[in-house]
Amino acid sequence: MGYSVKNTVGRSGGLLTIWDCSSFIVSQAFEGEFYIAIKGKFVGYETDVVIVNVYGPHMDEKKRRFWTELDAFLRLNNISWVVGGDFNEVRHDDERLNSTFYARRAVLFNEFVINNVLIEFPLVDKRFTRISDDGLQFSKLDRFLVSNNFSMLWDDLAITSLDRKLSDHSPLPLKNGEWSKSTFGKIDEEIKQLESESLYWELEAENRNLSVDERRKWIDTRGKWLEKDRDNRNMLRQKARIKWAIEGDENSNYFHTIIKRMASKNSI
Repeated sequence: MGYSVKNTVGRSGGLLTIWDCSSFIVSQAFEGEFYIAIKGKFVGYETDVVIVNVYGPHMDEKKRRFWTELDAFLRLNNISWVVGGDFNEVRHDDERLNSTFYARRAVLFNEFVINNVLIEFPLVDKRFTRISDDGLQFSKLDRFLVSNNFSMLWDDLAITSLDRKLSDHSPLPLKNGEWSKSTFGKIDEEIKQLESESLYWELEAENRNLSVDERRKWIDTRGKWLEKDRDNRNMLRQKARIKWAIEGDENSNYFHTIIKRMASKNSI
């Protein structure tokens, strides 16, 4: 195994990237204030890949430096890459529960994603990746963002979560191939089952008065159905975007430029 490390500053900021030397051949390593990165090739592929491991800061001033530094690094290495880790920030208000959502911070995060034409794969089994020690605050701070070129190296990519065990964050494997296909097949089955159960309770409610427990079960089932269906539709949109990137017009840079201009105009 090979590794690249960034030491901690106080109690936070430490980063470690480990790779299998028989699967990934590293040619360069980089270190920034809030990230470490490695550049190399997967065995059997000719494309250079940059893998960026991030740990986002908490303070506003440092957050701005984080996005500026990371944006500049990616533009200097405009090849296939994936950036992942704890960004210490969310993109939308529904990515926090019982904690404060800062709209301006989210705008900066989303501008970074749009300006670099990034693809984010949603979690297939959870909404949040971090839970506070008291079990009251939930947030989605961890994620993977990939370039179109990186997504084209594999047929199918998806993210799930592992048990947190000793950490307050859930580990997130980014996987491809048959694993993700079988996972999304299960999601379709779960959606159909939840929909069927929700409709069953709806019909029951039309014919008789439901008990408190039955009504609670109906509401819970309907909520899970809508949540699963939303996540599935988000993934379908991501897949459509990837397909467009692979099969779309060769002059895609032009369209990306238009998208960036529209995003900047909307921000203003």
